Amino acid sequence: GKIYYNQFDNPERGLEIFEKLVLSNPMALESGEALWYISRHHFRENEYGLACRNFLQFMLDFSDDERSQVARLRIADCFFELGDLDSAVKYYVDYRNRHPDDLQNLPYVLLRIGTVYASQPDSVIQARTVFSRVVEEFPNAMPHVPGLCMVFALSWQCHRWES
Repeated sequence: GKIYYNQFDNPERGLEIFEKLVLSNPMALESGEALWYISRHHFRENEYGLACRNFLQFMLDFSDDERSQVARLRIADCFFELGDLDSAVKYYVDYRNRHPDDLQNLPYVLLRIGTVYASQPDSVIQARTVFSRVVEEFPNAMPHVPGLCMVFALSWQCHRWES
């Protein structure tokens, strides 16, 4: 499957082989690798419903695999992209609680949580709190999101909801 997917530039054939492998022996280590390829493929193709289902299966069936942490984050991303913001924030908060020392992904997770809160008029104060935490604790973590612009946007957003 990997050869078709990566080297022969035939991802459809590679996915077909991966799916057969997962169906034939779902708990085998090779199935975990195949399921990981399937999940990532669907995510990259913006097929978030399929990606979510496959990442969830990976996370549950291969919880000892270090990639299950990434799978948990991608599940939250899938819900976010699907517009299911309640589920997205639930998974982002769960990720934050399970991996509080993941300094590489924590700013991203907090920004997503803040974004969800900012989209809900009754949660703007929570959004401001989360965004403030990102600016204070991780000022250099997200160079493409200038802190000053974020603070301005927050001030404007909070002012808009208070008006």
